[in-house]
Amino acid sequence: MGKGALWAFISTEVIALGIIKSIMSLSIEDVILCMALASFITYFIEVGLRVRALKREMKLSGSPTKDVAQVMKRCYTLFPIEKIVFKGQTYQRGMLVRLTTMSNNNFEGEFIGGNIMNMICIKTGKQIIAHEVQNIKSLTIIKNNV
Repeated sequence: MGKGALWAFISTEVIALGIIKSIMSLSIEDVILCMALASFITYFIEVGLRVRALKREMKLSGSPTKDVAQVMKRCYTLFPIEKIVFKGQTYQRGMLVRLTTMSNNNFEGEFIGGNIMNMICIKTGKQIIAHEVQNIKSLTIIKNNV
């Protein structure tokens, strides 16, 4: 072992001994405080990484207007019947209607269509509603846009 290697070994041993002496001189309150501080720092780093990942995921998912267009295209495919008759009145795609369910929920929006499974679809301002005809109490025309 050369003179330089021996000096490096001795200096690292002295440094390690100094660190151990410093740690041993800490009180229990200091150790608990360090553990709590390390936990908070770790938590904030993890939250930051999650937020960063969510932002990246949102950028990759595309714009919401494209998604709405795709959903509407699928609605027209799933509800191809443009005209339905409900309690003697005819409803056409594009009409503004108010739907009241048996559980007294009211939905107001554009009539999209019906399907062979006896369901109708309505696009409201925030959501797209598909409902079974037998569970509808009333369906009224608000405005005939056709």
